[in-house]
Amino acid sequence: MPPESLQSAFFASMTDPKAFRLMFDQQPTQATDLHPPAKKIVALLPDHETLTLSLIVKLTQGKPSTVKLRLKELVEKGYLVPKEQGRGAHYVRPSS
Repeated sequence: MPPESLQSAFFASMTDPKAFRLMFDQQPTQATDLHPPAKKIVALLPDHETLTLSLIVKLTQGKPSTVKLRLKELVEKGYLVPKEQGRGAHYVRPSS
């Protein structure tokens, strides 16, 4: 890979992780590799612009500890982006 491509891949990764994956012909993570509670959270995304822990617990009827674990998984795999911390914490879809 020429140095220019590496440089553009680096800058793309800084602004858009999906672009970085696509530059190296890697497919984005599929929802099939998620635990069932995480899949429930992903299913909420089309109907909600932002998700909070309490909203997810209410809609999925899951335990807060389980929801927290699955939120961490979804953030690590690029399905969600955390915003704020503490009482104002919420999660949004990654921007395209």
